[in-house]
Amino acid sequence: MADERAGLRFLINPSSGGRRRRRRLRDAIERASARDGAGVERSTSGADLTARARRAVEEGVARLVVAGGDGTVHLAVQAVAGSGVELAILPTGRGDDFALSAGIPRRPADALGLALEGEARPLDLGWVRWGGGSARFAAYAGVGFDSAAAEVANRQPRWLPTGLTYVLAVLRTLVGFRAPEIRLTHDGGEWRGRVMFATACNAPRFGGGMRIAPEARLADGRLDLVVVREVGRLELLRVFPRVFSGSHLGHPAVTVFRTRRARVEVEPPALLGSDGELLDRVGAIEVGVEPGALRLVAPSGAPAAAGAPGA
Repeated sequence: MADERAGLRFLINPSSGGRRRRRRLRDAIERASARDGAGVERSTSGADLTARARRAVEEGVARLVVAGGDGTVHLAVQAVAGSGVELAILPTGRGDDFALSAGIPRRPADALGLALEGEARPLDLGWVRWGGGSARFAAYAGVGFDSAAAEVANRQPRWLPTGLTYVLAVLRTLVGFRAPEIRLTHDGGEWRGRVMFATACNAPRFGGGMRIAPEARLADGRLDLVVVREVGRLELLRVFPRVFSGSHLGHPAVTVFRTRRARVEVEPPALLGSDGELLDRVGAIEVGVEPGALRLVAPSGAPAAAGAPGA
């Protein structure tokens, strides 16, 4: 990273993670900032976090260290993408899927050491556009069952373990879910059908450890577009546990299209979810990849970037 320590800034989401984890990380950040002369800021909302990240870019900060989960990373990415500002992550969320996919350690002391001393390298970002707006994404963007389950998961008590949060969300969503019809246009052609979901993945995992796209890589210039055709409730429950190992790809209802960009039309309109955030209800989206748009501080040769099985 840059030699000037004045180019380092911490940006903390104080509502992310458990109380004990936040306290341990806060103490470590305070020691590091006192030693290195770095500024420390705390966000008050999602909009405030993005605004603070944009201000860091405008003020020429060389490295922005964000403490939070996937949603925090999603918000920070909107500001730093394509700017040349290095992003470091201190994972404190419930899932931390993008950080773990990139090989960032979850132990606060190890993550902080990497954030301060590690090298930044270029990784891909995805982008998604719809009638009401646009956003970049670090891990995924998609419509269907997964976004509906994310909406339910966001209402779960924060004290629940991550895995249990998403399992309960899946079970509750399943009760009233109706598979939408999609028309998918991608680099290799067109596909139509009723689906449980269609999700464009830049990273191999989401939802607190679900290896939804185990062959996805963070630096290959492609998105893995995972489509799960409509299946019955009992079949979905039977197959669902396999998503944690990535073995669901062998199921006949699962198809993966590797593509640079795609358009997904959905009827009836469905929730668009991205990196754990719910963006809008949409009738169509376009997705694509921006190679090397993110300069992320991460270990060299992290599994999800280097071609080994997903992290």
